[in-house]
Amino acid sequence: MADLPVPPSQSTSGLPASHQLQPPAPPASALNCLAQISTSLPLHFYTSSSCQALLLRSDDDLVQTQPFPDLPGPAQHLLSGILRASRAAYSPTDPAGLAGILAGNSGFGFWACDSGTWSRGAGGVAGEDNNQPLDLLRLPRLRRITLPLDPRQLPLIPLWTADPTTGVWLCTTRLGDIATQKGSTTATGSTGGFWTGLWQPPDERGRRGVVSLGRTGSWRKWNFDDVKGMWEQKVGIGGHTREVRGLAWAGEGEYLLSTGADQTTRLFGEWKREEGVRSWHEFARPQIHGYDLNCVAAVGGNQFVSGADEKLLRVFDKPKALDVLLSRFSGTRLTVAGGLAEAAEIPVLGLSNKAIPAATPNDDGNEQINGALDDNPTDPSSTTHASTFGPTHPPLEDHLSRHTLWPEHEKLYGHGHEISALACNPSGSLIATACKASSLEHAVIRLYETKEWREVRLPLEGHSLTVTGLAFAPLSAGEEGEGEWLVSVGRDRRWCVFCRRREGEEWGLVCWREKAHARMILDCCWGPARGVGERVFATAGRDRCVKVWRLEGEKGECMLTVSLAATGTAVAFSSVVRGGGLLRLAVGMEDGGIQLLAVDLDGEASYRCLEVPRAWCPSGAVTCLRWRPSNGERKGEGEELAVASEDHSVRILEIKE
Repeated sequence: MADLPVPPSQSTSGLPASHQLQPPAPPASALNCLAQISTSLPLHFYTSSSCQALLLRSDDDLVQTQPFPDLPGPAQHLLSGILRASRAAYSPTDPAGLAGILAGNSGFGFWACDSGTWSRGAGGVAGEDNNQPLDLLRLPRLRRITLPLDPRQLPLIPLWTADPTTGVWLCTTRLGDIATQKGSTTATGSTGGFWTGLWQPPDERGRRGVVSLGRTGSWRKWNFDDVKGMWEQKVGIGGHTREVRGLAWAGEGEYLLSTGADQTTRLFGEWKREEGVRSWHEFARPQIHGYDLNCVAAVGGNQFVSGADEKLLRVFDKPKALDVLLSRFSGTRLTVAGGLAEAAEIPVLGLSNKAIPAATPNDDGNEQINGALDDNPTDPSSTTHASTFGPTHPPLEDHLSRHTLWPEHEKLYGHGHEISALACNPSGSLIATACKASSLEHAVIRLYETKEWREVRLPLEGHSLTVTGLAFAPLSAGEEGEGEWLVSVGRDRRWCVFCRRREGEEWGLVCWREKAHARMILDCCWGPARGVGERVFATAGRDRCVKVWRLEGEKGECMLTVSLAATGTAVAFSSVVRGGGLLRLAVGMEDGGIQLLAVDLDGEASYRCLEVPRAWCPSGAVTCLRWRPSNGERKGEGEELAVASEDHSVRILEIKE
């Protein structure tokens, strides 16, 4: 967009007199937006806080499309090189200069003024030369998009059409969400307003659509159905609106969980269609929180734990509705074990996701919630209806923000500061957590068993500053039960390895390395088991090095050091051991680059490096890497690597041999 709105709190007093616009007759209104429509139409927009927009005509020879020169003060910062305006002497009260009034927006809005937001209709106007400037009053199918920016107002996209007889502009359609009972915040399921709207180019059948980007990070799309005579919302593109900080695959890779600073946890799954087409979509938004989320860990396929900028961790259960949805579209197996809640919602006066049953029809045809009444009332806009989870496509944004929450199962207490790291063991029976710390008292690792969600014995000590990474070792050949090894890294440049010899025994510190890197260590991971008694793990530090360590018995030895062009921020070993004992290690860097290392630890340690093309890499720092667990159904299709980044993106790369 070349034209940007001016906030209502700013005035035009910094403009020269020849550049100022006089408001219409009282009541006077603050100036919101001034822009020239860059089309063949000789029109200009003038919008005000009175919720109106004036369409003004001007002569072509009066239009000045260059930025204002030498504008003083704030006006120069706002207008220079951004806005385009006209030197024409506008007179809103002159009928000859007034082309129309668009009224009806509930509050301050953005009236997009570029040529791409105008639609002439499929056939244009009969007998008119489309290359000539068109009179607005003689173009009945000219349509216009306006967007509300204030999230307190109704998040609707009005489409305007000029009446062919009177020339009066009428709002013929409103796209969006009119149900705002849950308030104005996206944390309670509200749309939060739209940022931009565009007309979609016509397809091969001449049909046009409207797309809009919302505050929740999704592109919404509407197409007009000629048969039904109405606009219908279609599957769009969604994602995080701020940096993504954590990733976790479900037990067998059925779906991917991501969490980030936009205070949401999102679930992405693969949509498998009969014609063999596969694509990834957001299937659920299990958690909408009030704190920035830092980490997430999946506990099997039906639970996950998340840590945020708060002192506790939260455990969530998968609802039955999502279990059915993933089975239908992704081909995952339905959960055999019972006890899954139908769905979840956030109570009006609560903060935790609460399990609720599905709605069933009454005798009169209406739907009601099963079960007894609760003292804490629920919001009608978030009530789960049986019809909500029976679509022919993945959930739309309206459903994601209201009907795909996971019920909260448990809260885990014990830490004194914000949660910084989280990991779950291979069997899903134990999780390890850590928080931000500047002293020995808080730089501890707490273990919780997942059956009763109770803390295991005393916390593990070994660090003096914040623990930045935790990882459980995979099971080795011939070893059964729980993962027995845990590695941790921290800001104190130290790594520690903890071990529990047999189930039921206490965990203890086996070995550690002081000053393992020249600067703080950011991440760690275990390699696949190479045999009983021999384990390998990797660490990445701010000293632009990745080190591979071999653990034999109770001693750790550095086998390989890889120098990087930028800080290594994330590492992840593939679970597959290739021919010749080669291990594949993915390294994410602060500049967004991703490297794949083929590590050979037999004999003299060596490696080969493969750079992932920059076009596939994020533009911000890589924050997390996770390989999708191997599954027999995907044998021969290559490996998949999930990438989280500070550029707000979640990427899934397919790596083939």
